[in-house]
Amino acid sequence: MPHRKPSRSLNIGIYSSYLQGFFLGEIVNQLRQLAIFKGYNVSVFRTDGHGDFDLKLGLDALDGVIILKNAVTVSFAELMLSKNIPVVSIAYDYFPLDIPHITTDNYRGMELAFDYLVNKGHKDIVFVGDLAQFDLRKRYEAFCELNDKIGVEFDETMLITVENSLLVGGYQAAKEFVARGCNASAVICAAGLLGMGFVKQLSSSGIELSSKLEVVSFDAIASMPVVAANITTVDTNLNVIAYRALSVLTQKIEGVDVEHTTLVPPKLIVAGESENNIEPYMATCVELDTFYNPAYMKSIVANIYEWPREIVASSLDEIMSIAPIFERYMGIGALSRIHMDRKNRKLIAVQRIFKHTATVDLELKPENIALPEKFPPEVLVIQGVRAHDTVVHFPIRFKEEIWGVLSMWGSSLKRANSSFLGFTGYMDLAVKMYSMNLEINAKPSVNAATSMEIGDEKKVVIKKTNAKVFWDVTSGDSEWSNEALELVGLESPMEKNIYKNADIYERIHEDDNQRVRDMVLESLDSLKPASVKARIKVKRSYVQATIQTEPDELQGGKVEKMTFSITLLDLSVG
Repeated sequence: MPHRKPSRSLNIGIYSSYLQGFFLGEIVNQLRQLAIFKGYNVSVFRTDGHGDFDLKLGLDALDGVIILKNAVTVSFAELMLSKNIPVVSIAYDYFPLDIPHITTDNYRGMELAFDYLVNKGHKDIVFVGDLAQFDLRKRYEAFCELNDKIGVEFDETMLITVENSLLVGGYQAAKEFVARGCNASAVICAAGLLGMGFVKQLSSSGIELSSKLEVVSFDAIASMPVVAANITTVDTNLNVIAYRALSVLTQKIEGVDVEHTTLVPPKLIVAGESENNIEPYMATCVELDTFYNPAYMKSIVANIYEWPREIVASSLDEIMSIAPIFERYMGIGALSRIHMDRKNRKLIAVQRIFKHTATVDLELKPENIALPEKFPPEVLVIQGVRAHDTVVHFPIRFKEEIWGVLSMWGSSLKRANSSFLGFTGYMDLAVKMYSMNLEINAKPSVNAATSMEIGDEKKVVIKKTNAKVFWDVTSGDSEWSNEALELVGLESPMEKNIYKNADIYERIHEDDNQRVRDMVLESLDSLKPASVKARIKVKRSYVQATIQTEPDELQGGKVEKMTFSITLLDLSVG
């Protein structure tokens, strides 16, 4: 049944682990701006992590949801669908749920980087990346296939793996590059901060980039031309990803059928081709009005520690003191606390309301309390929060559990300098300091018993069996047995480490992928084993195989865990 478009303005929910950064922060900001331009209201939820958020805050008021990566639990995403709320995902596939996902075309991005280097005469190319990340792993696979096409046999000297995609990962990779005495003439870094860290560490080692050593990096992040202007960059078009995500969500709301996967084509930014090298990195920025105002930016940067510290020292009394700097997003605020009632239901109670003129403390009264999904309660509705087009929710944690929520309502179209990235950065810092104070000043009444147990899932211990892939349907996690990895030609310790948690669909031929997914849906629906023949990737060729599902664990008539058994039928390339 299609979700019916309401007569009022649509309320779009955006769930993201974090609200800053060159990927999540940029996409959230793009989504927020696009939604406002369309006349929608926006509710932004910072989930503070990956795959463990399921607080139903204001859920019943949402007409559609966009989730960045796995910012919420699979069960929470499923709950949204059960409430007939259309959902779209960015850079994460919630299959088998009916959630379309939008992601960059990783193969095309690698093709742009690889062809650029090969056309300049480079043949000996090294790949640098954290292969535990899905996007980076897909870029690595494309790198291997492109080497095959030009007749270069891949070996492990062409790969440097790192533990993260931050600057420190780039430093680590560059040190290994030097320690190996690597003779490669080109390097592809699978993420932007990696590329910057790699180049800076090489420079510290006395190695400068030249025609004899070039680096291409993914992600057109704004600090690239500042820190490493001589790096050619694959721009993953985050603004287009945001546009496509909102467009697909709008179609879902209107009841239009959409493709399960939308690939966004990237583009290449060649170092030095632009007269003003900063322009390609800022062309789609939605905050140029604030960034080009030096007095405003100095106000934010100069006080980035002092103001949040003073706010927390006042027990949040002074939080609205920074509202003139972030006027669009700070019309009115509220501090709410999670409670349990006698029926063991979660409730959320507003404890404080923050206005420009005063902070008001509230007693525990019925009009101040609501079920999380019915938030905001009557006391905030009376204060006029629904007249605002934007609300941002920041969970406050105590001993790793959600203790409460700081919420800020604002009007995004106010004519005032207001950096959304600056606002969320200040709020995040204030919330983290407040959480630390809760722990330091903890009293017997402030403990795990009075806070909510959000996403408290038991870890699954999986026994290894022959040629099997174990899938936790609830969390979406996969684990390959050693035998299964070896069956598809992934035999070295490095390869096993890279692919041990990959989705099985990553190894299925694209022409067979939907048949395998249909078979999985059949097995989940019937609660019985099912099987299908499909081509599976063995090294970099495809071999015919039988893939059988075995529903392992049932709870309430639903499959919670499933095992895939893989049997190769022949060794012919498909």
